[in-house]
Amino acid sequence: MTHDILGFPDVLVGAFFGWLLGMLSLPIGDEIRLRYERGRLRKAIIGELVELRYTMAMVASDMRDATGTQDDAFLQWLEHTIADYKGADQEQLKYLDAIRQLRSQLAGAVLPKRLSNRTTVNLKAYQLPFLNAQIGRLAIFPTDFQQQVLQIKAQLDNFNSDVTYLARQSELTFNPAIGADNRAAIQTNLDAGYAKQGRTAIHIAELIAKVEELAQPSHLRNAKIL
Repeated sequence: MTHDILGFPDVLVGAFFGWLLGMLSLPIGDEIRLRYERGRLRKAIIGELVELRYTMAMVASDMRDATGTQDDAFLQWLEHTIADYKGADQEQLKYLDAIRQLRSQLAGAVLPKRLSNRTTVNLKAYQLPFLNAQIGRLAIFPTDFQQQVLQIKAQLDNFNSDVTYLARQSELTFNPAIGADNRAAIQTNLDAGYAKQGRTAIHIAELIAKVEELAQPSHLRNAKIL
């Protein structure tokens, strides 16, 4: 039996180092698997958020259109947001052309409300099904990523709750028993609600843009999201 320089049998030394390497490989393997899982999950979450950002931009445009607040500053924001979109909607270029033509026509003016007597908008609630299904797994991400994603979800929940309220108000406009004064008050509520929904939609889109920015490679290295 051969021995090493300290007098231990080589077979014992080999067994010891084999055990040590095995112990060290466990946390390394776990970290590799965690990095992979973070990357896969992050990509899917951001993919869903990208679609929501685009949708919220279009919703904000509808709200501005309904309330007569479609101005050049907003259209510039809308143009940038749609140009930044890298999702599945194939109508992106058509929308961009329409926005650019509208901006040139407005020349600093404000687009009037699209409806006059009865300004109602077909609002609907929006969901993040993948994110909702993965809420319990967000803990594998850094705290800042969790906070930003959950803030988006909270804002979307607020948006959806207001959709329910505005839908009820909109139904009242079709009630022939409603007098002129009450109808005017309802329309005022609708206009205020649409304006609020437009602001919330912009806020959601901006929050998502920050998450997208954080997901860029340089930010990932600094924030250790991978």
